[in-house]
Amino acid sequence: MSGAKSGISCFKLTITHGRLDVETLDSKPRPRPSSYPPQSTPPRGPPGTMSSLSFDPSSSALYATIKGIPGATPPVPGTILRYPVNKHTNRVGGPKTLQTFSPPNTAIIFGFDVVSGHNGGETIAFTDPTFGAGFLGIPKRLQHAGPQTPTGSGFIRTAIPNQVATCWSALNSHTRTLWVADGGRPVLVGVSVDSGAVVTEATMAGAGASEGNLDLAVDSAGGFVYSIGPAAVGGLVVNVWDVSGAVAKGVQRHRVTGTAANARSMGMILV
Repeated sequence: MSGAKSGISCFKLTITHGRLDVETLDSKPRPRPSSYPPQSTPPRGPPGTMSSLSFDPSSSALYATIKGIPGATPPVPGTILRYPVNKHTNRVGGPKTLQTFSPPNTAIIFGFDVVSGHNGGETIAFTDPTFGAGFLGIPKRLQHAGPQTPTGSGFIRTAIPNQVATCWSALNSHTRTLWVADGGRPVLVGVSVDSGAVVTEATMAGAGASEGNLDLAVDSAGGFVYSIGPAAVGGLVVNVWDVSGAVAKGVQRHRVTGTAANARSMGMILV
């Protein structure tokens, strides 16, 4: 995602030539581009700006989310963008193929995962810090319906009780569970992708616990979730959650010291 200039930059990386084939995709499908707030490099992510992007499991489309502007008049809803990938050129399609989806009663669509569904369809499992999580079905017929598709199919809105800032999520494809982190509480919430029901919630409390979780990842076997967050006593905490059973539970935490990581660290990946 771009910085001061709103958009998505696509490029190749090679060992011999570095970065090649830079192009920018249009990410302003709404009729009021002047309502987009000014950005910075790197972006700070206020309402109205891009949140996240990812390819679907088959790499046939690139998805991106844009936070809505709930304080605008009228309020601007959150938006999901879908750019089909041209199977002949392997390039992401431009504005003429861009599809947009604005699920009802959403505001700040943030993190998301693309889940393979039935009969070639897909489900976008996303977080929204104004209520919890949402699940939007995109059947195969809509994937080829052309640009500016207004709605998806079978939207489920899941309110997570007592949530403060449910911004980040990670998918467990083995159990079809969306694990949701809360930036304002040291909890991990599991939500069923198929029903939208909250199936489990665990808390990592006690001395040295993080004040919240700012990102998370599921291990390849699907038995553990790792999350990071600022420690109440300062610094960064890595939390380990056992999700192998029906009930999630926090099993370990480690305070990171002596590195560049600190309470402002954000983003993680398992290798």
